[in-house]
Amino acid sequence: MLFSDRPGGPARVREYRQRVRAEATYQDEQGRGFGLERSKLVALDRIDRLLLAVHLALWWGYGLGLQVVRNGQRARFDRRDLSLLRLGRTACLKTLERDHLPALPFRQTSLGWSFPWLR
Repeated sequence: MLFSDRPGGPARVREYRQRVRAEATYQDEQGRGFGLERSKLVALDRIDRLLLAVHLALWWGYGLGLQVVRNGQRARFDRRDLSLLRLGRTACLKTLERDHLPALPFRQTSLGWSFPWLR
């Protein structure tokens, strides 16, 4: 159920859905996710490298979560309405627990590297 002081309808539901995703992503990047504030780095070049690694991890985790949803497996990993990033992280950990490697976002083909998750 959605409560708002603005007029209701499908447009309002879409707006709030986007807000919830943005909030979940923000929380994932803060204390619930990678804990950047605990790194204690002060050298700018090292902070830049850490941010690059974190954003690649965020992108990969989001892609893993998206794959879980697209494959209809959300209920297998999600009992609490996780964000796509947290869903991807959970799926990755479960895969590693079974001594398997999680899906990688890039594949080498005869034409070069491809990114099949764009579909």
